[in-house]
Amino acid sequence: MASLSYCLLRNIAITCLFLKYASLVNGNPNNNGINGGFSNKQTNLKKNVKYEVWGSGQSNSISGISSPGTKGGFIWIWNSTQIDKQLAGNGDAIPMTCTPAQANGPCNLLDVFPHELVDSVTAFVPGGGYVGIIDTNTKQAIALFRVTGFTFEGQTTSARSVHMSICSDDGRALLVDNLDGKAIERINVTRNRQNEITDLKFNKAATIGLGRNMAVADEASVFSGPNAFGTNLIGSVVGSYDDADLGNVTPYGVCKENGCRTAPNGEAGGRPNNLPICPIASKKGLVYVTLAGGGLLILNPSTTPMTIVGEYGNRIVYGAGCGGVQSDEQVFLNAGVAASGAGATQSMFAVLSFDDTQYAVSRPQNTPMPIRVFQDAGNTKTGGNMEGSAGATNESGQLPGVSTRRDSHGMAVTGNYIHVVDRIQNVIETFHVNTYERSTYDVVSISGTAGRTGAASKCFQRSLLDDINLILNDPAPDLLETTPDDKYLMVAFRGPVPVSVAHGGQGSCPGVGIVELMDGWEQIKGWEKSTMYITFHEGGMGNNLSWWSGKHRQASSSSSTMSQFDFHTRQHPQLNPQHAEFRANDLKHCSIQKDNIDTPNGLVIERRAGTKEYYIKEVTPGGLFQQLHGSRVQAGDRLVKVNGRNVDEFMSLWDINDTLKKSLQLTIHVQRSGLHLQPKQEWKPAEYATGNPKRKTKHLE
Repeated sequence: MASLSYCLLRNIAITCLFLKYASLVNGNPNNNGINGGFSNKQTNLKKNVKYEVWGSGQSNSISGISSPGTKGGFIWIWNSTQIDKQLAGNGDAIPMTCTPAQANGPCNLLDVFPHELVDSVTAFVPGGGYVGIIDTNTKQAIALFRVTGFTFEGQTTSARSVHMSICSDDGRALLVDNLDGKAIERINVTRNRQNEITDLKFNKAATIGLGRNMAVADEASVFSGPNAFGTNLIGSVVGSYDDADLGNVTPYGVCKENGCRTAPNGEAGGRPNNLPICPIASKKGLVYVTLAGGGLLILNPSTTPMTIVGEYGNRIVYGAGCGGVQSDEQVFLNAGVAASGAGATQSMFAVLSFDDTQYAVSRPQNTPMPIRVFQDAGNTKTGGNMEGSAGATNESGQLPGVSTRRDSHGMAVTGNYIHVVDRIQNVIETFHVNTYERSTYDVVSISGTAGRTGAASKCFQRSLLDDINLILNDPAPDLLETTPDDKYLMVAFRGPVPVSVAHGGQGSCPGVGIVELMDGWEQIKGWEKSTMYITFHEGGMGNNLSWWSGKHRQASSSSSTMSQFDFHTRQHPQLNPQHAEFRANDLKHCSIQKDNIDTPNGLVIERRAGTKEYYIKEVTPGGLFQQLHGSRVQAGDRLVKVNGRNVDEFMSLWDINDTLKKSLQLTIHVQRSGLHLQPKQEWKPAEYATGNPKRKTKHLE
């Protein structure tokens, strides 16, 4: 079993993203299998782009192994020429080779890395904790590391595993998710003037531990020796663990993980279990680390050791999220079901948006509050969720057409839309990055809209037939990414014997599903066009593919007296009862109509026809805004500023709408003759998350 990650290089002169090196990292019992990437060597990202899709399976690459995903593994590499041939009906795409002795792939990991090294024979196994780096041009192994083994409270023997690794936004560091070791570690990357990697150094001093009372049991190591082409590996281990951050406390003075005893737990539920699930790199140079038990830690990976600049509790950021993409300044993250056995009765689909510009310095807990883009009404009260009418369990199983459970996982961005998979329901939800408008398409029907009642997708034809009890046409979509030409989504489909999370992601057609974006860049819909099928060698039992790339698309006031009102919009049942006039999702700030913006707090803003003047159209009786501010803002008041901007700077209601949706704090200035300055009420964001009685402070504007 293995997972794949890679570094993107940016050619500033021609503003092109392309892949030079890929990094292969060992999986673990909580892993979702393979990860992969594109090798894009064209300067035009829209037309005639040539690329490669990299993936790795969880099946063993040698025979005679009774347990799935425990020795070796295969890398599957398809180039876009072969993919286009398959889409044209000219046979299956043929995978590429990684060694001089083979004409075609897939690539056996035990052949790619130095075969005479005893350690590498069993390198890619659960708990191995290996990080391998591959040149995607030549397919040669470049380096092989093993991460640190740690002990911590509740773990008395050395623990380490690599769930995934990602490159920092500038490509100068490889950030390694040591899941079982409860740590994030760093490999420093040195490049020449051509941006080619010339050296790799595992920096022990850069490590940040996330567990309680952590100690080093086995130090990190590097391997030498020739690869399959006879070229020696590079790399070294530097630094000292004495300089690493293995302490219990965050910069804000609370436990990194609940129960550290040297400090209080964090607010809003804190962080009960800090197994790091998926680190997501942002274009501001940060890393968002999702956690098994919920909560979030945002790291600055450029410092030594790496430092925490943002921290959230699990009542705000639920557990087991692994999807993450960025659009402009918004970083979108999700939450899903637990990989442990407890996840078998959980249901979770939630998406949050974070402002990537807000963490230049360390922030207080739960600040600023994220925008809740979506939360499914059927989410169980698990992973930190305290809301909704569902209980703590959902006993409906995972059979297609029977289960009502949900499990959001992989995420990709195409233009103005993010796509988020549901592994259990076999659907992909899309959300507009500005309005958060939601739409859904499935990956089981040809049309993408007919579900299991319509003509079946290619998954039905590719489903395995060696188990009469296996339900066919069950892709269990896992991770996904947009192709560089913006024509397709490449979606990992899981198999019937996944190494982990069978309760949330057992499928019937292991491979890579190709979802066509019907109108390319801006289209929110798609349909499953083909599947690159994974065959099994030597009786391998992994039968699973999950794929990930980690690429981010880069993509004057009146003289009258004014009064300012600030308020946070997180839902609170005592202040904002669920009446028909309120939006169910109180963090989705507002919905835009033809001539007005209706906020979920009961404040309606309109633009007067034929003018650039904006007025308060309505203050809903009993709404949150009225309860907080009484009659200090009334229908007919002219709007002068929104979030500090003069209203005449806005081009339209849409412009105001986009501004409101990017901030949890709405600040308005209104103009009314005779109105005087009033006290402003401020609410601590964490208090909104806990449901505790509100404390408020007042000061004059």
